[in-house]
Amino acid sequence: MKRLYPLFVFLVALTLIIWLAQKIHDRRYKTEEKEIAKNSAKTMKNIDTDSIPGDYRAWVSLTPAESKRLIAKGLLLYGPIADQLNDGDLVVCKGTTNHYIAEELLRSRLEPGRFTSGRIAPANSPYGTIETEQVTELYFHDGVHTNLPFDEALNKLRRGSVILKGANLINYDQKKAAVLIGSSDNGTVGKILPKIGEQKSKLIIPVGLEKNSSADIDALVKTMDDPSQGIPRLMSLPGELFTEIEAIKQFAHVEVTQIASGGVGGAEGAVSLLIRGTEENVDQAMKVIRKIQGEKPFFSRDSI
Repeated sequence: MKRLYPLFVFLVALTLIIWLAQKIHDRRYKTEEKEIAKNSAKTMKNIDTDSIPGDYRAWVSLTPAESKRLIAKGLLLYGPIADQLNDGDLVVCKGTTNHYIAEELLRSRLEPGRFTSGRIAPANSPYGTIETEQVTELYFHDGVHTNLPFDEALNKLRRGSVILKGANLINYDQKKAAVLIGSSDNGTVGKILPKIGEQKSKLIIPVGLEKNSSADIDALVKTMDDPSQGIPRLMSLPGELFTEIEAIKQFAHVEVTQIASGGVGGAEGAVSLLIRGTEENVDQAMKVIRKIQGEKPFFSRDSI
């Protein structure tokens, strides 16, 4: 036994050394693990979890009329609008883009000019003076169109209700919009502004990218706040922009970017868009776009 004693002590000491080494290793490993987890969390915060998969691309040019029709079709699929059409209230103000939205909602064609409160047309053009019987702003309750005077329709709105009002100018990067005002009482805008805001109705602005500008809209509003020289005023619209970009995204999980503006031969005022995603999603978006391509201009020779 005495001969085995030194061996026994050696084995105990060796076991103790191994145990301590393992403890030190475990503690260091846990520390490193926590640091890795911490750094991973920081990295994940910088990753766009809604990033669009795929690198398949297509591009398309849309005339103003095609853009308006596309916006109208996409808007009806947009969550806040679909919700109000299912259970809520929706007011559609007059405007050329909203003309197309009214047609989609009513499922019938409207005579051009019947659902506009004003228009910009070439100088000395007959399109600026075409007279038609006007249709009042539209009011929908639970998706059902109800004929009500505009003021009465606005009084029906509740928290979460939606008002659709177009714009004359936007800065898409800043997500800002403005509209030209000709009347001293601020016209339609003066009536809807008290109805929108927190705990009130939501304003969504259907507008084409043909009206996109890099201008500082807030500065322009201040510059044009003087009707003494016969120039219309510009008023800001505190709402959410809904352009061709948002419209296309209702039909497919894709990224959409404006890459050009303008054209000739009927494409004056057109916008060109780059669509990126998986081949399947891009093709899905393009199928929808092809269906609206060929939309006739808002006014044609038949309108004169």
